[in-house]
Amino acid sequence: SVDGGAPRQITSGARGTGKTHGLAEYIAQEEMGRGSGFWWSRDGSHIAFTEVDETHIPVYRIVHQGKDQVGEGAQEDHRYPFAGEANAIVRLGVVPVEGGEPVWMDLGDDDDIYLPRVNWMPNGELWAQIENREQTVLDLVRFDIATGAHSTVLRETSDIWINLHNMFHPLDSGEFIWASERTGFTHLYLHDGDGSLIRQLTDGDWMVDGLSGVAGLTGDAGLAAVDESNGQIYFTATKDSPTERQLYAVPLSGGAVQRITNEPGMHLVTIDHKFKNFVDSHSSIDVPPTITLRSLNDGSQIRTIHEPSDPRIDSLGLEPPELVTLQTDDGVTLHGAIYSPPSEFGDGPHPTIVYVYGGPHAQVVDNHWSMTASMRAQYLRSQGYLVFMLDNRGSARRGLAFEGVIKHQMGRIEVQDQVEGVRWLVDQGLADPERVGIYGWSYGGFMTLLCLAQASDVFKMGVVGAPTVHWDGYDTHYTERYMGTPQSNPDGYANSSPV
Repeated sequence: SVDGGAPRQITSGARGTGKTHGLAEYIAQEEMGRGSGFWWSRDGSHIAFTEVDETHIPVYRIVHQGKDQVGEGAQEDHRYPFAGEANAIVRLGVVPVEGGEPVWMDLGDDDDIYLPRVNWMPNGELWAQIENREQTVLDLVRFDIATGAHSTVLRETSDIWINLHNMFHPLDSGEFIWASERTGFTHLYLHDGDGSLIRQLTDGDWMVDGLSGVAGLTGDAGLAAVDESNGQIYFTATKDSPTERQLYAVPLSGGAVQRITNEPGMHLVTIDHKFKNFVDSHSSIDVPPTITLRSLNDGSQIRTIHEPSDPRIDSLGLEPPELVTLQTDDGVTLHGAIYSPPSEFGDGPHPTIVYVYGGPHAQVVDNHWSMTASMRAQYLRSQGYLVFMLDNRGSARRGLAFEGVIKHQMGRIEVQDQVEGVRWLVDQGLADPERVGIYGWSYGGFMTLLCLAQASDVFKMGVVGAPTVHWDGYDTHYTERYMGTPQSNPDGYANSSPV
């Protein structure tokens, strides 16, 4: 206890191997963005917790190469949920802080589900999000913690997949803010406490990517900046460009969206609890990270908190990349970045190195200082290479249709777009078609292998780091979201394997 009392056990039955109480399972931590397995009620009287049962998942042994130890010191045993195989079984219980028998919440008849989010509401109710294994249905439900019975508040469905988010925000009024991709782009909605839609708050062919943080708040409240007293919501979005993140406001009562930050680039903001000012961490390809205090009313600067003054930055001679757009043969706009070699190497065509990631939930090309501070790209350009990066279809922050073209066929559209990117460079007279290489890590390693296998006439060499070579060897939640299971999509898995 906070007054120095001895620790007290309040649950039991999870001492055996493969079962835990109050810990987030691997999939929740790695793929769903949920690091906690227990949640205190707002009045401190109850704790909701997960029981995770992995006893039915076979143990998979990992042996670490290069370790000094041998035998047990060089190995780890994990109950790993491979695509198409068993997941952990998760239950949600509620127990009084004094201890006693938990009440188990009714999560439905199917135990092969995911529990991505759990929230205690201002009125003391326990709510949770339940997602089906296929990740095409997500239910927001409320529980009676005395009996465990649940009722569905709202349901999201998708023919593509459900992207989880942290933009559920309960209001003191009993209403709540919710984010949905039901239009094809992530937007904010205001719902009544029974789930009925009051109004859509944002709209358009752009996406909200975050409800901005409030200083000094943690847990659920830290997920959003909602000034209920003045009826304003503050959020970051791609409204003016998918390669930027700006701060905006919209009235809870509905109305026009107001842009607050002004400088081009990427903004990470923290708003004070009085909703007067905000701290803005901003950078762009031309501006190293700068931290300022600004007015929440109009974004005007109050003072500089930190500005880059390290002379070593100037001494590096970093040249910002050129941010470009190109059109695919079927009319889709793609965003890219070109790092051109110094003028001493001529106007081109140049030997070219493509850096690729290409996977979902990630964006490589944006107006951020990290683009300019890409030291590998800067070194390669200094040696006479043109370096190119391209966000192909399937990557993030462009809407669900743009991302969803890879469903059940990872590595097909993505490779086509990377090929079109190189051919565009060749048509511009920038790239030497006989001297094009490619490299990438993780999904980028997978992409590098497929580019070499499927387009060896375009890519003459490649360097691969940590690739996925068989998707049935990756985990359930990530892989099945995009590919289904090996049992339901055997051809897709075979075609997406580089070996």
